[in-house]
Amino acid sequence: MVTTQKKNDSGEPLTFERILETGLGFCGLDPVSFYTLTIPELMAAARGRMEFLEMQSRANWECARFVSVAILQPHARKGKRVRPEDVATFPWEEKKEYTNNSLLADLKKYNAHGTG
Repeated sequence: MVTTQKKNDSGEPLTFERILETGLGFCGLDPVSFYTLTIPELMAAARGRMEFLEMQSRANWECARFVSVAILQPHARKGKRVRPEDVATFPWEEKKEYTNNSLLADLKKYNAHGTG
């Protein structure tokens, strides 16, 4: 008899313990709320939590860059302004150039996650 195990994105088997860690730990759900969710609802909550943490991280980096600009501005040449992009350019600010194939691949990936 052959059994197959579902795997998560990192290739590890998806166990109930891992699902509990995601719901109770990562998402911060209480047990009653956790047990009322379906798996798709739990995965949506985890994605939402991840997006929230990403937004917080970006805001922190933007704040650090702003402070850096404020510190550097008095030391810039006369008449030269230090721009935030001069200090650092973040990955989310880089413009992505698409070819037809890469755009199609990104759209398929977006739709595969059920967000499209």
